[in-house]
Amino acid sequence: MNSFIRCLFGLVTLVLSLTVYAEDISWASLSADEQKILQAHEKNWAELPSEKKQSMLKGAQRWLNLNPEQKAKMKQRFKRWKSLPPERRKELKQRFRQFSSLPPEMRKELRSKYKWFRNLPPEKQKVLKKKWQGIPKAEREQMRKRWLEMSPERRRALQQRLKQLTPEQRRRLRNQWLKQQRG
Repeated sequence: MNSFIRCLFGLVTLVLSLTVYAEDISWASLSADEQKILQAHEKNWAELPSEKKQSMLKGAQRWLNLNPEQKAKMKQRFKRWKSLPPERRKELKQRFRQFSSLPPEMRKELRSKYKWFRNLPPEKQKVLKKKWQGIPKAEREQMRKRWLEMSPERRRALQQRLKQLTPEQRRRLRNQWLKQQRG
């Protein structure tokens, strides 16, 4: 009987928590500041899915917690985003979804590499970008795919091995790899 009561209590708790999570957010329940930020969505707010409302509200609350400098940065980023062609925005959204679907360990590794790249002198960044862009797009995609399929241990081992090679040895290795990929 005791286990039945515990099970029933657990079930009731679960149902109540799901009800709270799925609870719809009415426009009137938003604070004046939240309404001001989300005003573009006021007319269709009632038709939006609950998850979308929660996501937008979370974004509005994050915005309200930013300091003026952070808000200015975000406005600049948004302006830059809006100036991008629709196909570029679509591509970036897709890449963000891909990034978000990666395991946390891999996302951490990629953020670390990005930070490392951003800390390089601008001249070195240009050289690396030029090298990367010199590789045909299909081959870059193959390299990305293969990299993502590797285990973290294998990636680290490969990085260590590549660091020990001369530029000429790396070029030959890359050409050898590309030949293998083609057939």
